[in-house]
Amino acid sequence: MHIETRTTVSSNDEQSPICFSDLYNLYEIIGKGPFSVVRRCTNKTSDKQYAVKIIDVEQFTTTPGFSADGKHLTL
Repeated sequence: MHIETRTTVSSNDEQSPICFSDLYNLYEIIGKGPFSVVRRCTNKTSDKQYAVKIIDVEQFTTTPGFSADGKHLTL
């Protein structure tokens, strides 16, 4: 599974993108919705547990009209 992240860290006043999987381990799905899943994760450094929501952005459209399946009107 490819996970794109927008998390940034500061280094010498510059922000560089980092990969989620460099900081956290992903585990089982603990919740689901029509556009996302929630999974348990742990911080690799502190071993603290968190929940992360992973959103399937491919299901969204920026063009007004009907969704790809023709069932929903998008604005």
